Amino acid sequence: MRCALLENLPKFIKHLSDKVVDETVYEKVFAGFTDEDAFLRELTLKSTLLFAPKLSQRAHQALLKHLSKLQIDEEPAIRANTTILLGNVAGYLAEATAKRVLLNAFTRALRDAFPPARTAGLMALAATTSYYEPGEIAGRVLPAVAPLTADIEKEVRQRAFTCLETFIELMKKHSALLERGPEAAAAAAAADKEL
Repeated sequence: MRCALLENLPKFIKHLSDKVVDETVYEKVFAGFTDEDAFLRELTLKSTLLFAPKLSQRAHQALLKHLSKLQIDEEPAIRANTTILLGNVAGYLAEATAKRVLLNAFTRALRDAFPPARTAGLMALAATTSYYEPGEIAGRVLPAVAPLTADIEKEVRQRAFTCLETFIELMKKHSALLERGPEAAAAAAAADKEL
């Protein structure tokens, strides 16, 4: 029954109000994150993207706890899909929460033994660049991504180079802004965030 509901969620989620989802439904659905059956955990994970726009910040906090556990799941595909999901729901998180959680989660994925999980981490980092300050990029992102340019998997290496190029461009832009002074750089960064 749970599998059928989750598989058909796209057909009826639009008929559920945000309040019903947030106060009643999500707690029942999120119990699937701890199910013994890997298929049900994965279905629950995939359905979460449909729930994310309807959840309150309180519910997102609960979701993040589940996702943190799924990042170390015994099933490699679940670990990779957790990282992908986290990158996709980042826009629904409060900015402070996103800044606190995303970088740690994605750099954890970069160290995963499963190549698609590493690839997912690289893609998620590149998709969420607006959440990272220049100091974090220089001190944490670049050092975490650079070793993957020598990964044994070709796709991981290619994504690592693309990810590095993205962040290097951001740092070059920041460096050019610093030429006009720290205040101008801070103002330009604030304006970029508004966009």
